[in-house]
Amino acid sequence: MRQALICTIGFLVIFSFSASVWGEDQRVTGKGMATLVETDTVIARDQAIQDALRKVVEQSLGLFVSTKTQVQDFELIREDVFTRSSGFIKKYAITSENISKELNTYIVAIEATISMGQLDQEIAALLSPAEKSTLVTQQGQPRIMVKINENFVGLNGMSGQSSFPMSSQVGSLVMNELRRKGFQFVQPSIQAQGESRGGYQHQDRDAHPQADILISGEVIASSGGAIQGTIMKPIHASLFLRAVHIDGGKFICEVNDQKTVPHISAMAGASEAIKAVSENLVPTFADLVFSNVAQFSQSPKMVHMKIHVKDFLQLLQLESSLRRNVQGIQNLFRRSYAAKVGKVDIEFKGDAMALANELSSSTLDSTLKVEVLETSRNQLVLKTIQF
Repeated sequence: MRQALICTIGFLVIFSFSASVWGEDQRVTGKGMATLVETDTVIARDQAIQDALRKVVEQSLGLFVSTKTQVQDFELIREDVFTRSSGFIKKYAITSENISKELNTYIVAIEATISMGQLDQEIAALLSPAEKSTLVTQQGQPRIMVKINENFVGLNGMSGQSSFPMSSQVGSLVMNELRRKGFQFVQPSIQAQGESRGGYQHQDRDAHPQADILISGEVIASSGGAIQGTIMKPIHASLFLRAVHIDGGKFICEVNDQKTVPHISAMAGASEAIKAVSENLVPTFADLVFSNVAQFSQSPKMVHMKIHVKDFLQLLQLESSLRRNVQGIQNLFRRSYAAKVGKVDIEFKGDAMALANELSSSTLDSTLKVEVLETSRNQLVLKTIQF
């Protein structure tokens, strides 16, 4: 969070900004080396550590490295990321260090915890609009639904609440920012549940059948008493935005901010305050959404599976077989079992579509196979087939 106080025309303008982002931390190991110069082990050790830090960050670039042919200034961007290596590393520990007399080299091995969210955001900020659009297309061009509520409190002629799902002042700014990054939009049709600022619930795909990401938000504009010695009033505007994956309701990011501006007219002042609070927050929010979708760091995704089985023992057999035979599965979590249906979440390096392709084209073991009944970006519905 950052805060600033700016004094203007006799009263306080308050600015505060906060953001939270979904992003997995990843533990990575690596080795660094440095040549010994005149047996100076202190300098060589420091250089070896820095080399190791650069290497663990390079390992974490993942998808970005694989798409470098699509990025004109890849080498420049990679070097820019490397110069900030320490900013992406939350902590590290030296696991071993030694001097190779034959190579005249100091060697350090480390284990580091990388902030994947920060790494994604840094790369996103360095890409051109065309490169961002290309990467969004490569990720399946997820469709976005935008629903922003605007609330006007104590403003002459404007009191009350209104909802402009696609055409609000803030909604239009959000859409314009994301459209420049290659995203497409769908028109909301059914009011979603659980979109209030206080918390979010599971986003049901049946309520948003065409969208992959839901962006919800709230703008509140209000007026205070007249500024002493003037006919102007302080007009306050606060803005909250959140993005979630509709499949499973997985949190992407949220931001909030507030601004106060002086104005004679309540209506014009509200519009100006909303513009002021949006002009920095909305681009930041759009970058956070983009960096999560682009997934430069190749962080595992959570795939939600509903599996129809013969009985609970068959569900256990399937879980064991998935762990043994499907590459890319990092973790498996059983959420529930009832009426011969198991609900299982899988942490997978890929999306549900990729997992569906793998499952439908392979036999998990000698007696068990699965049939894919339904799939979306983050959800699968399966039925087991016993041989």
